[in-house]
Amino acid sequence: MDTEEFRKVGYRMIDYVANYFENLKERNVTPPLEPGFMRQRVPTTPNDDPEEWDEIFNDIEDVVMDGMTHWHHPNFHAYFPTGHSWSCVLADILSTSIGCIGFTWESAPSCTELEMSMVDWVGQMIGLPKEFLFLNKDNEKFKQHGGGIIQTSASECTLFTLLTAKRLKLNEGMEQKKCRSSSIIESFTDIDTGLENTVDVVSSPSNLMRSQGEFELKWDWAPLISE
Repeated sequence: MDTEEFRKVGYRMIDYVANYFENLKERNVTPPLEPGFMRQRVPTTPNDDPEEWDEIFNDIEDVVMDGMTHWHHPNFHAYFPTGHSWSCVLADILSTSIGCIGFTWESAPSCTELEMSMVDWVGQMIGLPKEFLFLNKDNEKFKQHGGGIIQTSASECTLFTLLTAKRLKLNEGMEQKKCRSSSIIESFTDIDTGLENTVDVVSSPSNLMRSQGEFELKWDWAPLISE
């Protein structure tokens, strides 16, 4: 593919995406298919030669869309809503084109500092104290003890939060010259199904509050007794 072919196919893909959103409500939310359906729709061995783009666009509908759960369908009410808009689609095009991984300042200065600014904006919108921000009015420099990072999922946020809290408790125990600092994770089982898996990864005792009826909660002491 050269630049001119990329322009041509790119315009066609934009039209496809626009039509997809415009007619999304006419699709099924979930596909009426059984596991293993894909084996009948794609070759069992890789192609020796690339397909033409006309064939690829046919595959988008027959192979991909026909087997998709459409998260942005107006009747989709499962999981968490994903951040999505026309602006996000355009931003993904730009981000994919740049093709960098911003794991350090040197690897992507703009990515790093733009993320820091975005995090500060969110912190200000929800009313966090200035100590939680990278940049505050008392000192017009980026502060090492403030700020945060943008995570990609709720499960990832939970994991980072619990690991940070555990580390603080371990540091507290070391300062007090204790071999082990007591740390218990308290939460509700009805919040997120991924929470219990995250607790297992963090390897800390947990105290999970379970619902027992309408507006009634009960603590589960079993994990603490077994410790």
